[in-house]
Amino acid sequence: MDGILLLDLLNLGWARIANPRYRNPKVNPKAFETEPGMFKVKPKTTVLIVITLLIIVALYVKFW
Repeated sequence: MDGILLLDLLNLGWARIANPRYRNPKVNPKAFETEPGMFKVKPKTTVLIVITLLIIVALYVKFW
């Protein structure tokens, strides 16, 4: 592992340990509550999204 990468990982780990916000998280009463059901889509919608992305990628490759 590269020395810089190791130092970055150690720095991120220390920042997480030292930051008191991570030890005692507070819940914002004004926060927007989410549920997993809010993000479910129909299979037809998923197919349309994939087709749209494939068209965008094809146009990008063609005009690169």
